[in-house]
Amino acid sequence: MKVKAWQWIAGGVLAAALVGVGTFAGVQAQALETYRGELDVYRSELDAVYKRAWWEGVERLSNLEIELEKLIISDSPEAASLRLGNIARQADGAAQNLSALPAAHDGLNAALKFVNQIADYGAALSEGITQGRPISDDDISQLQTIQERLSEMNDIMYDMDALDNWAERGTGDVDMSAIARENLSYPTLIYDGPFSDGERGGFKALGTGDVDEQRALEIAREYAGGEARLTGTSQLPVPGYDITCATEIGELELFITKTGGRVIYMLPSYGVVAGEVGGAQQDEQAAISIAAQYLAERGFDGMAANYTQLNEGVVVINFTATQDGVTLYPDLIKVQVSGGRVVGLEAGNYWRSHVPRTLPEPTLTYQQALDSVNSRLTIISARMALIPTERTDGPLKGEQLCYEFTCSLGQSRYLVYIDANTGVEASILKLFTNGAV
Repeated sequence: MKVKAWQWIAGGVLAAALVGVGTFAGVQAQALETYRGELDVYRSELDAVYKRAWWEGVERLSNLEIELEKLIISDSPEAASLRLGNIARQADGAAQNLSALPAAHDGLNAALKFVNQIADYGAALSEGITQGRPISDDDISQLQTIQERLSEMNDIMYDMDALDNWAERGTGDVDMSAIARENLSYPTLIYDGPFSDGERGGFKALGTGDVDEQRALEIAREYAGGEARLTGTSQLPVPGYDITCATEIGELELFITKTGGRVIYMLPSYGVVAGEVGGAQQDEQAAISIAAQYLAERGFDGMAANYTQLNEGVVVINFTATQDGVTLYPDLIKVQVSGGRVVGLEAGNYWRSHVPRTLPEPTLTYQQALDSVNSRLTIISARMALIPTERTDGPLKGEQLCYEFTCSLGQSRYLVYIDANTGVEASILKLFTNGAV
């Protein structure tokens, strides 16, 4: 059978059309795949933004709860005014974080409203103080209610650690009904011991004279035992030697200053303490005795155990120096004990600060200082203490002589510091159950 020319032409056109359609479909499929990829990237980036807003909000709300606790037990208008300012900043920041989250949700809206109410209430109290109106007992009662509700809300929010794919889900699965039910109008946390964090100036107590590498290795063996080897040198925080000691329990890393040959730190590797995790409970008093003897044998005299905590099988003990019966918090050493021996040491603050002071006689008596402590607190004990401060005036320059009162309110414990010369509240710290010695 003969095929006519027009049939050949039609067939060619149809084939070309089919090829074109196929090509177009392929291009479209590739474009769709690219779009989907870009959408996934966009969703991932948006999800990261939402998660960051959430966890920043959680952190700020936790800080807000702490500031409320601090305000409740403050006993001076000046301290209350300072804390109300902190409350306003934390509440405003948390409100911004919550506002950045996607979709409307009754619980989330209630949380946002609640935080804004805290900021407004704090502003009203602050205005009252500036006009000479102190915080009343009714205000304290309201603040306690707010603090309790905020604590409940923080528990809810902190437990929501499985918030995945916010960009797709929004907040629909977030159950915050416990927050919505109520329409309501940095003591510093001591996780690590009083005044244990922060670096305070240069190293005042290193002494004079330099040690060479060989002497640094000898010092390392005196502290850690085992075979010592030099692994490097450093200029931070001061010129010194990085040394690793291979001991029977694993490797310990030390930093020893070139000036004076002082051990700034000795840190255990994970393998040194991993065997203790989940094992028998460490004997805290035995660990304190081991650490105290270790320090005394290495020339640290007059040190007193002040605070302990158990951290993954390691007992961490904070020791402070004393002078004339005064606890010197700036002169702090942390000692880590595991398996019946010292495995870690942090002495940077001690070598920064430990020089003899000329301590002034306190102007106030114990009873006069006690009168500055909030009457709602129950006094457990008291002593004299030197604490670090940002103040640079006065004879102590950066340090403050205080009466330290260990107190309780309900189930919580606090350390309240009253300036021994002015009676002004210098600081409040909150203790936890694994707390002071």
